Amino acid sequence: MIDIQHKVFTQAILLLHELRDKEGMPTLTHLHKWLTADERSNAERYIHPTAYAHYVASRTLVRRGLAAILKVQPLSLVFDRTPRGRPFLVSPVAPSIDFNLAHSGNWVGLLIAPFPVGLDLEPLNRHADILDIAQTYFSPEEASWISSEPTLSPKRFFSLWTLKEAYLKGCGRGIDSSLAAIRFGAENNGWLRVSDETSQDGISWHGALLDCDANVCVAICQPATATNFPRVIRITGLFDDVSQFDSLSDSADYQQ
Repeated sequence: MIDIQHKVFTQAILLLHELRDKEGMPTLTHLHKWLTADERSNAERYIHPTAYAHYVASRTLVRRGLAAILKVQPLSLVFDRTPRGRPFLVSPVAPSIDFNLAHSGNWVGLLIAPFPVGLDLEPLNRHADILDIAQTYFSPEEASWISSEPTLSPKRFFSLWTLKEAYLKGCGRGIDSSLAAIRFGAENNGWLRVSDETSQDGISWHGALLDCDANVCVAICQPATATNFPRVIRITGLFDDVSQFDSLSDSADYQQ
């Protein structure tokens, strides 16, 4: 087992990839450089092109992104999951690293940081009965705020939804937690303070909506003691042999 505890990761990084063509995914043979035999076997079980694309893209992004920052080979990474299903890195040993993955629609995102983080994203063109969901899961005040917009734009709904889910993912809790108990209030410098009536971890959190693309709502949450926003990198060559991951490795903020 590789131990890299002596290194320090200094800045959070958000990697975003947009799947332009769900049918144009690389073959599993091509992916042998980045996915393990078990992962390639799992991918073969996905019959629907969208599910296959999400799985292959997310696993590739996690392995290539973390490997570039940690300066190791993608296939050397070993993962496990908490009892609630949150993945974490087993090897190499990197206690200062946390990561969180999100995918929806044509988007896949990976947030890597030196502190606990949560990430969620939703395309704004996703079809959903936003009023019914808001009235079921959100507080009456939040549901009223969403319904008060004349055009009933999905942006208000997905802003709240992604913030709440990013917070729960950062805490390592499931979506079965009470969403109505999680509130967000204004804070300085673009952050939103989290108020959670059900929290028992004693950590103060804040969240933010990131302006990454006009077609997707991206939310992050992290401890309130971490005040810097992540560096956002759009990954266009996720499956290319020579890609942005090479330059990410050269300039990564994970150093001796």
